Amino acid sequence: MSPVNVEEQLRALRQQALARELPPDGWPRLQRRLRREPWRRAALVAGLALAVLVAGVVPGSLARARCCGSTHRPTGSWPPSPRP
Repeated sequence: MSPVNVEEQLRALRQQALARELPPDGWPRLQRRLRREPWRRAALVAGLALAVLVAGVVPGSLARARCCGSTHRPTGSWPPSPRP
């Protein structure tokens, strides 16, 4: 590779890196937007808490229902009496 090609490639890489960087006011702008909309954070936290709760409760209740049967009992005597 010639030195000219290396310089051109370095220049192109530098331009790509500069294009990816946030503008100088990018972070403060993001902070202002988050401060304006606190309900988004609250909704996200509530949704994650609900997902964790469901993930912890549902498998246990499904396993209990499968191994122990239904908790619903038919009315009348059970097991049926041996009378004719």
